[in-house]
Amino acid sequence: MKFFVLFIALTGLVFLSSCEKHNRLITEVKRIEAEVKQSYEEMAVIDSKTAAFGADSHIAIINLERQNTDWTRKNAAIEAELATQSKKCTDGEAAVKEFRPKVDAYKAKYFR
Repeated sequence: MKFFVLFIALTGLVFLSSCEKHNRLITEVKRIEAEVKQSYEEMAVIDSKTAAFGADSHIAIINLERQNTDWTRKNAAIEAELATQSKKCTDGEAAVKEFRPKVDAYKAKYFR
């Protein structure tokens, strides 16, 4: 008899804990469904904005992507040239620092 009562108590405990998990899962599913609905609404807005460009909107997007790629390449080339020029400038400043005392000594010796 004690085992029967213990079995009923344990069964009730298991069912109560599973109901709690079930409620949490239902809440999570509702939250995810709301996020999916919101995402679909955002996609619809984006699609309507894209459709406002006309029938050639996909071509316009492809052209913009190509322009972006070209600008990125040009930007990389300009940055490389800037790095080269910065190195030359740094080397020149180092040379000036090296020769400045020699020039000052020469001036002091011959141009008093």
